[in-house]
Amino acid sequence: MGYKMQKDKVLTFTKVLCISVVIGAIISLFIVLKDIDNSIALSFLKAYVFLVFFINVYIPIITIYNMRKLKWNEIKNRLFRFITILIIFSVLSIYRYYTKSLSLDTELFKELIFPLVLSFYITFFDIVFLRRRKN
Repeated sequence: MGYKMQKDKVLTFTKVLCISVVIGAIISLFIVLKDIDNSIALSFLKAYVFLVFFINVYIPIITIYNMRKLKWNEIKNRLFRFITILIIFSVLSIYRYYTKSLSLDTELFKELIFPLVLSFYITFFDIVFLRRRKN
């Protein structure tokens, strides 16, 4: 019973983090669009940037931790879907890189980070909120 309660705490913490990021994004957008320039707004934006950095580290860790609850067959299917989406987005990104006159500062490596992150979140985001072992 203690283990289930601990898992519920992790799930609740994850939900609170995700809701905080959404609310923080709305408030940050309001601060930037209204051009609010005071120390409280600046402190909030700094805290929001830290929160976004933290959640971008936290989500992959929790995803990998929760993947152990899945059956091997489902993990293989998700990895296949991840690789497929990654290849599609990477090809589109490379096409965009070579067809558009991007600045010389832009490297191809930087162009491939976005497809990697996007395909990871599309494929594995629901695992973050996985509660119990699937039968």
